[in-house]
Amino acid sequence: MGRVAHPCLSTPFHPKTLLAKGRITFELPGFQGPGTYPIGKGQAALTQFGFDTLSPPFVTVSDSSGHVTIESFDLENGRVTGHFGFTVHMDDGNGGLEFQKELENGSFDLPIFE
Repeated sequence: MGRVAHPCLSTPFHPKTLLAKGRITFELPGFQGPGTYPIGKGQAALTQFGFDTLSPPFVTVSDSSGHVTIESFDLENGRVTGHFGFTVHMDDGNGGLEFQKELENGSFDLPIFE
């Protein structure tokens, strides 16, 4: 498995302690290595999986929705670690915001893939 640094870190991950079934994704444009990055509009999402259907995603809707901190980005061992906190919303289908979820004190330790 090759490893490569990428200027935009876009990492889906599945924190089992946070969700029974679902996925949290975030994108960090301008990624430069360890540090704290703001999460803006459309840069993070929470997708929950229902019984046999995919629920509509919750997404960040403002330029100050939260943050992701990359604690380590180790290409040699192929791991990225960090923590996050941000607020996501689900659209009500009419352009309004129906539900809100606050994801706080989340953490990750993930493989880096090419």
